[in-house]
Amino acid sequence: MDPTSYNFLTKEVCKSWPSSGRAEVLKQFNDSYRASKKDISNGYQLRKIMHELLWRYLGEYVSTDDMNQWLGSASQDCPEIQTLCVDVLLVVDAECSLTDNDDHKMRLGKFTSLIKNVSTLKLARLKKRE
Repeated sequence: MDPTSYNFLTKEVCKSWPSSGRAEVLKQFNDSYRASKKDISNGYQLRKIMHELLWRYLGEYVSTDDMNQWLGSASQDCPEIQTLCVDVLLVVDAECSLTDNDDHKMRLGKFTSLIKNVSTLKLARLKKRE
């Protein structure tokens, strides 16, 4: 049960991920993040981008390596990326559980692995600063 429409991560963006899609989504995310710091109501767009990205990741339009790289890049400007991932994960988990879906546990496993990678990136960055 993935979103019925994608505003940011269209199939075209996913197909062009290596050449321009990744950078395009990262720019939209970072712009939304900066806008949300000025006006909290802009946080919806930030979560919408993350929601679409996580669903594209689950649908295997974005590989695990690409997702890890994107999250690493996004975390440079958005230190709250891990919290944001967990917030959106809770929504996606609820969406997945609305249907009788055998892939639900596999999807949660992919997310758990992804969150661990984000934590590792964050710790590595903190150690570099010391």
